[in-house]
Amino acid sequence: EDEEDDDEEEDGEEEADDDEPKQRAASKPVAAPPATFDALGLDLRLLKAVRKLGLDKPTAIQAQCVPLALAGRDVLARAPTGSGKTIAYALPLLQQLLRRHDAGGIGGGSGTDGGSGGVGAIVLVPTRELCQQVHGVLRRLLGHAGAGGVRVVQLATPQDAMAVSASSPPDAIVATP
Repeated sequence: EDEEDDDEEEDGEEEADDDEPKQRAASKPVAAPPATFDALGLDLRLLKAVRKLGLDKPTAIQAQCVPLALAGRDVLARAPTGSGKTIAYALPLLQQLLRRHDAGGIGGGSGTDGGSGGVGAIVLVPTRELCQQVHGVLRRLLGHAGAGGVRVVQLATPQDAMAVSASSPPDAIVATP
């Protein structure tokens, strides 16, 4: 086995840095990640929210992942705790929900975007604590963005599920098994 690993390294294949998002080989050179939140292409309401949270510039994971997600690309990334992963996927998710809301496709009715107006996003996380944390981040971003009409709920307990089933569909659900 060790010989095979050595052969791969000699062939020019190296393991990718686990702190960087992995992308498939592209035919074009990859541009440098944006150095500011303004350069990420975010909705002005989300830029306002980011500023109110005291975030000056995107972390490496945010600068690399947000533009890809906003462009509709699938992103698989791994980074250390505290590196900003939640914000890295929360901003593109909320941008899509805000666009949907602006188009009238939120709140249970039929929107101009052709959607049913039902749930627009589901975030599935492994633990109750992480569910509560992610839910809190999404709510804070929406609150600072002045987007109170976008409804995000958590499903971390049986009581949460009962409350959600008794109301109109939320725009996003953060849940844990």
